[in-house]
Amino acid sequence: MQHYLKETNIVDFSDLTVMQLAKDLAKDCKNDEEVAKNCFLYVRDEIQYSGDIQANITTCKASDVLKYKTGWCYAKAILLAALLRANNIPTAFCYQRLSCSEYEDGVYCLHGLNAIYLKESGWYRVDARGNKEGVDAQFIPPKEKLAFELQENEYDLPHFYSEPLDVVIKALQTYKNYDEMVQNFPDIREYKSTFCEVSYLVEKNAIFCQWKQQCSDKEYREPLEYALELTTTTQATLWITDTTNGFENNPKDTQWLMEVFIPQTIQSSIKKVIFLIQNDSSLKKEIENQAEALREFFDVILVSDLENSI
Repeated sequence: MQHYLKETNIVDFSDLTVMQLAKDLAKDCKNDEEVAKNCFLYVRDEIQYSGDIQANITTCKASDVLKYKTGWCYAKAILLAALLRANNIPTAFCYQRLSCSEYEDGVYCLHGLNAIYLKESGWYRVDARGNKEGVDAQFIPPKEKLAFELQENEYDLPHFYSEPLDVVIKALQTYKNYDEMVQNFPDIREYKSTFCEVSYLVEKNAIFCQWKQQCSDKEYREPLEYALELTTTTQATLWITDTTNGFENNPKDTQWLMEVFIPQTIQSSIKKVIFLIQNDSSLKKEIENQAEALREFFDVILVSDLENSI
C-alpha cells in the first residue's frame, strides 16, 4: 500500500501550497472519508477542466494544477492524489478508454480518474473531471458515481496504478494548450502492419499478437517492442501469440528474443503465455522450444483453439 502514498516529481505534495491546502481540507474532519470527500469536491469544483474552458496552458504536476487552477482530467487526478496522499490516504490512478466525440468523431482516448482506499469501503473510484450538463460525478461511497457511463467500445482499464501512465505524462508535458491537446490525447493504440497486429483485449487483460505472415528483423522486432510498451501501459497479465499464419524463423531474431525481449518481459506484469499453433504447422518445433524456455518464468501453454483455452 505504501506505493499509493509516495511523493513523486509529479505528485509533489510537499509543495507548500499543496500541503497547506491538504491540511485545510482535512481540518475538523472526523475520518478519512470526510477528508477524501473534501479533497474530491475541491478538485472537482474549484479546478477548471481545461477542455471546458479551452485553456491556453496544459498543467501536469500537482503544484501547477493548483497554481493555475486548471487541468485536463489526468492533471486533476494528479492534484487529487497529491492532496489525499498528503493526508496519508492511499490513492491510485486509473483510466478508462472513452470516445472523444466531444472533440472529434470516431476518435478514442484515455480518460483519467482516481481510486481512493477508504477504511470503511476499500478501493473506491472517483472522477474529479468537473461537472457540467450531462456530467454528474459524485462522492457517495460505497456507491460509485463517475462522470461517464461506458458506451459501446468503451472500457475500464482494470489496473490501479501508483503513478500516472507514461503516455499521459508525455502528452501533458509535450502539448502546451487546448488546440494541441485535442489533437493528441493519450490513448492505447493498436499496432498494424502487413506482418503483425497487436491489440489489448480488455476482457482478458491480455496482449494479443497476431502474426499474419513470416517475417524477420525490423518487421518481427518492432511489433514485439510495441506490445511490451502496451503491456507496461495496461499491466496485462496474459500474452497471446497467434502463429497460425506466420512468425519468425531467423536465428538472429531468435537470439534477440532470448537475450533482449524475454528478459524485459520477465520484468513485466505478464504471468501467462499462450501460443496458438496448429498441429501440422512447420513452426511447431520452434514454438515448442520457445515455450520450454519460457516455462521457467511463465505459465505457458500451446493450443490450437484459443477460445476454449482461456
